[in-house]
Amino acid sequence: MLSKGIAAGIPVSNTSYLRLMKHFGRGSDGTAFVLWCHDHMLQRNVMPSRPMAWLMIAKLCELGRTDIAAGLAREYEENGIQLAPSARRILNGELGQ
Repeated sequence: MLSKGIAAGIPVSNTSYLRLMKHFGRGSDGTAFVLWCHDHMLQRNVMPSRPMAWLMIAKLCELGRTDIAAGLAREYEENGIQLAPSARRILNGELGQ
């Protein structure tokens, strides 16, 4: 139901994205799903909350995509979202090596 609402263009909160991430952001489609959530938020001028930003970065790292995670982390920091120290390590290239 939630995904149908998103597809229909109904405004969605960070909480809704968190629910979607927990249920659908798994497996080989996980990277595409995280990027879809990110793009969907940008299209609706919704900046992720700090927990949401961290969840997306953590999910990408879990999927082995630290390159994309670092890019998102930089983008979020440039937009004023202060990330956790773990995300800072991603930015500095200390994880996933």
